[in-house]
Amino acid sequence: MAYWPDRIVAIISPLISLMDDQRQKLVNAKIPHIVLSGDNSDAINGAIIRRICDGEFRAVFMSPEIVFGDSPTSRLVRGLWRDKSWQSLLLAIVVDEVHCVEKWGNKFRPEYARLGELRVWSPGVPFVGVTATLTADALAGTMDKLFLSEAKILRVQELPTNIRLEIHTQPKDAKKGLNRLLGKDKTIIYFEKISILVEVYKYLTRRPDLKKRIGVYYSTLTSEFKQKTLAAFTSGDTHILLATEAAGMGCDIPDVVQVIQYGFPRDVASMAQRFGRAARDRNIQGFGVLYAPPVTKTSPSDKHLRDYLQNQPAGEGKCLWKLLDELFGNIPRTCNNKCSGCSKLDRFVSVPTTFVPDTRWSYRRKLPRRSKVEKQMAFTALLEWRKNAYERWVSGKPFWCGGETWILPENAAKQLSQNFSGARTATAVKVIASSCNWMPLGKNSFDEVARVLDNLNNQIDARSGFDNQTTTTSALNQLEDYSDDGDGSDGEEDSL
Repeated sequence: MAYWPDRIVAIISPLISLMDDQRQKLVNAKIPHIVLSGDNSDAINGAIIRRICDGEFRAVFMSPEIVFGDSPTSRLVRGLWRDKSWQSLLLAIVVDEVHCVEKWGNKFRPEYARLGELRVWSPGVPFVGVTATLTADALAGTMDKLFLSEAKILRVQELPTNIRLEIHTQPKDAKKGLNRLLGKDKTIIYFEKISILVEVYKYLTRRPDLKKRIGVYYSTLTSEFKQKTLAAFTSGDTHILLATEAAGMGCDIPDVVQVIQYGFPRDVASMAQRFGRAARDRNIQGFGVLYAPPVTKTSPSDKHLRDYLQNQPAGEGKCLWKLLDELFGNIPRTCNNKCSGCSKLDRFVSVPTTFVPDTRWSYRRKLPRRSKVEKQMAFTALLEWRKNAYERWVSGKPFWCGGETWILPENAAKQLSQNFSGARTATAVKVIASSCNWMPLGKNSFDEVARVLDNLNNQIDARSGFDNQTTTTSALNQLEDYSDDGDGSDGEEDSL
């Protein structure tokens, strides 16, 4: 399958992590691409620029700073836009997370305010902005900075309806009150300040059941540490992630159940984007929780949120979905009691006054460990399924130019085979393979892979006498460290 053959799409992206996530998807789709950012500026030279101008890459990721900075590398990158070959091949300019133009362009990252210059440098080239959190108020400012007098706007609902929105007022001891919100569900807690995040981390890791189940993610950590943290959270080795904005955009983990905003956000749009990290698997019920102190005349700073909280104490009596739909200019939706303003139902039974260990991680029956030979058997079975699926779905089709790896990439097959004792259901398969950015081409891929691995598990269990009574829920809950003798797996997360 060919995507924009012999043309180039330039993507302006705000975060390295977001570029890496999208880049991996292009790797799986076999689309040649390159990333130009401060992280790899030493590798950017005249030869690389020439290869880009010659059309060797069909997608070129750039940060605003690499385009508009003052470094020799930035001057080299700006030379692209004066090259006739580049201009003739340029199909479109895409600004990912375009709300950052207005949000960051004034002070935090002023290069964002200059992105409109790209339209001047490339007249006639389609200019596309993509975001899930552009409010009606910010739209005018964004269009002004991008020199857009008019634009075609395609609007969809920002948050899915399988998320319940809730407001919980912090008690005097906010850290202690957080215990009430934390249980077995996979949860991200967002903070505005790193210092508060660290305080909460130190407090929560005093709980024996959480000590090795919590990860942290913020901008000043090393890239390697952040990658390990996200991998552990994605796989289920940890089930709580304490994060700042650095883990906001592009954090696409399907089985996150709950997102908590700790304290007031800078603005409602940021909070809505963070809540959107919950329940990305539309088959599960998610929760977006604002956990903040009582409202005052000046706090929160966002006027929309402050007015809402002042007029409706504790958020009761007015629909939170209505607030968001009004803010984003959406067609109002029916809440159906999916917010704490419309329904006072409390899903938490009691508030612990002391640390109450969550024994789920100690009393659960562990999944059977698999040997290297058995893992190799799983890998072979997956490759056999992939070959069969390729022949059934695409072999001989005139539009198809990809190979079997488009059905199931090697890295996804290896990840599944290493953890196949927990991959007995479609949902479990999806969770285990999520860190590999596998995008199945067949709608039944997850179900078919689950059946292959479940059959293999049953055969092995029958030989070993292991009594398998694993259900969908327990299979997900038991995703853990599967390392064994000499396997090389790393089950321990780094400390803060």
